[in-house]
Amino acid sequence: MKKIFIILVILVMVSTNGFAQDEAVEVDTPMEQAISQDSLFIIINASFEKVKPMLTNSCYDCHSDQTEQPWYFNIPVINGWLEGHIEHARRNLDFSTGFPFAGSPDLIHLLEEIKEEVAEGEMPIFSYRIMHWGKLIEDEKQDTLFAWIDETIGLLKAHGFKAQEQQEKDEH
Repeated sequence: MKKIFIILVILVMVSTNGFAQDEAVEVDTPMEQAISQDSLFIIINASFEKVKPMLTNSCYDCHSDQTEQPWYFNIPVINGWLEGHIEHARRNLDFSTGFPFAGSPDLIHLLEEIKEEVAEGEMPIFSYRIMHWGKLIEDEKQDTLFAWIDETIGLLKAHGFKAQEQQEKDEH
């Protein structure tokens, strides 16, 4: 039933050219805003499914509640270091509940940061990659992730979301 609803929402968006809007979607009431935002997040979560496997492989051990502890987690000193790292990582970005990701109310900035960290090879961090070969997101996977991020930022902006920095400029 959920898949049918998602497909219907996507079809409505495509048929009304909802993906290609240059201006923010205008809504009048708080209820309309909530419905519009919920529909947007349903669409984004549906498209998130195409990048979720690569993020699960490369990011979920630190950035979700689906951590698979390695054998060396049982070593006391390493255990404490890993738990602290995972706690810090999840505070900054948590994929556990899908989109919108937890960690920052500024969704556009969060997506831009993901893109930047992956592009620079900073995530997953080097110390993790030493023990977990093949976790770096590169080549076609990186292209797919970046396309999803760009598409998602476009959808957010089309629905009136702004990066916190831009919002503060607009308010002054």
